[in-house]
Amino acid sequence: MSKKISIEEVRHVASLARLRLTEAEAELFSEQLSVVISHMSDIEELHTGQHIQERYNFVDETALREDRSEASIERESILKGAPLVEDFMFKVPPILGEGK
Repeated sequence: MSKKISIEEVRHVASLARLRLTEAEAELFSEQLSVVISHMSDIEELHTGQHIQERYNFVDETALREDRSEASIERESILKGAPLVEDFMFKVPPILGEGK
């Protein structure tokens, strides 16, 4: 069986994340995290064989390209097609709450 996550460890992580936990929540999370760690330990002990490890050991070369700078599109040519422009930016209607 793997290590049990203590309530003190839960409180420490909660403080790092700036979360306030009640005593009941800290106890619950301690139990739940201990179960998760236990399951992870069980998974580590599985013998999957070499062929499964090799199957996922690849690099998708199409996702990589040379990092190089390219000419950008002129701001004016982009903004001239916009319906509303303000201070050299697209003006859009507010979507969160009231606008100015």
